[in-house]
Amino acid sequence: MCELALHVAAAVRVGRSPDEFSDDLDELEELLLRAGYTAGLGDVRSAVPNLPGLGGGHPQLEVFACPDQTCPRVVSAGSGVPLCRVLDQPLRRVRLGS
Repeated sequence: MCELALHVAAAVRVGRSPDEFSDDLDELEELLLRAGYTAGLGDVRSAVPNLPGLGGGHPQLEVFACPDQTCPRVVSAGSGVPLCRVLDQPLRRVRLGS
């Protein structure tokens, strides 16, 4: 699994489109699910919509996500901004809502 994850990270670093290595992502997700990571690589991000007259609403949860919007990784918001080890950039704050 580690070699596959490193292969995917290298593809992201050089700017390849996720479509170009979607089979690798599918395989990595399957391995993560079998290892007990129940979220796999599923995309769990959805921004709170800006409703007319109501502003941006109130987010139920804030997380940190991929700075390049390339991968679906999310980290619970806490103290400090985590660093993306693939892109060597800080993750970006995302508000989640229902």
